[in-house]
Amino acid sequence: MKLQTFLHSLSLSDKLILSLAFVAVAWSYQHYWRWHEEAAEYAMIFVDQQAPFKVSLREDRLVRVNGRLGESLLQVAEGKIRFIASPCQGKQCIHAGWLHEGGDFAACLPNHVSVELQGEHAHFDSIVY
Repeated sequence: MKLQTFLHSLSLSDKLILSLAFVAVAWSYQHYWRWHEEAAEYAMIFVDQQAPFKVSLREDRLVRVNGRLGESLLQVAEGKIRFIASPCQGKQCIHAGWLHEGGDFAACLPNHVSVELQGEHAHFDSIVY
């Protein structure tokens, strides 16, 4: 009952402003976040106390990376990359699955290896761990 009373108490201009605000929020979400997905061009691989290196996503290959605990194995295929083997216990890096959009990120924290995809528009400015 309180909602109906509130809606009846609004003037026509109040309803118009609320409607425009709702449309602006929905448009902003669609334009700036949800449907603005872009395929990545390359992956930056970060390893503890080593210079990061760039891997092209245009050619299929396996990338072996030596981290703090041992070797992590990454697979590049069809413009995507994923962890397929790592010496950590939880294997959260492997469960992250395929990364394919600019700004996607996966890390094997125990092994100190992380992957961030780069494209023209990334979702994040930076990630620190």
